[in-house]
Amino acid sequence: MLSKQQIKRYRAAEPITELGKIFKKHRTDKFSFHRYDRVYEWLLSDFRFRTDIRLLEIGVQGGGSLRAWEEYLPYAEIVGLDKNPRAADLRFSRAQVLTGNSANSELLRSLGQFDIIIDDGDHGPISQMQVFCDLWPSARQLYVIEDLNFSRDNTTTKQIAELAVLNTKSRGADHAAEYWIIFANELLAFKRVPQ
Repeated sequence: MLSKQQIKRYRAAEPITELGKIFKKHRTDKFSFHRYDRVYEWLLSDFRFRTDIRLLEIGVQGGGSLRAWEEYLPYAEIVGLDKNPRAADLRFSRAQVLTGNSANSELLRSLGQFDIIIDDGDHGPISQMQVFCDLWPSARQLYVIEDLNFSRDNTTTKQIAELAVLNTKSRGADHAAEYWIIFANELLAFKRVPQ
C-alpha cells in the first residue's frame, strides 16, 4: 500500500487532463487535493456531449464542482444538494442548488432519477451507505462516492463496496451493480449492470 505522501507525489507528476484543467480553473478539490480528473474523465467521457443527462452532486461547498460540471457536460442538467442554507445563494449559469440534509431519505427519494450521482457530502461511512441505499434506485447509470479515506472510523472502502453490492442484490436484478475501487481507496464508483 502506498503512503499518502507517495500518492501525492505520483499525482503531482501526472499530466493534467482536459477535465483537470477545468477542475483547476474552478478551484475544486477534485483537482487541487485529490486529482480525480483522470478518473472522472474515464467515467464520464461517454456522457460528455449528450443532451439527456441529469447529474446530482451531494455536497456543494463553494460551487467549484458544479461550475466544472457545467463546463465539462455542457448540455447536462446539473443539480447540487447541500445542507448549508448559504449554498442556495451561489449562482450558476445552469446548475440548480437545493438545500437539505442528505440524511433525509424522503428528500433524496423525491429528487427523481439521475444518470450520474456523486456523493461528496458527509464523508462518514454510515451516512454514505444510507445515502447510497436511498439513491441507488434513482441512479440510471453511475454512482460515485468520493473521499472514502476521510472516514471517521475504521470502515474500509472494500467493506462499504461489499455492503452496497449486497444491498443492490437484495433489491433484485433491477438494482444490480458492478463497482470499482479507484484511487488508493479514495473513490468508489458503481455502474448499473445492464439486464
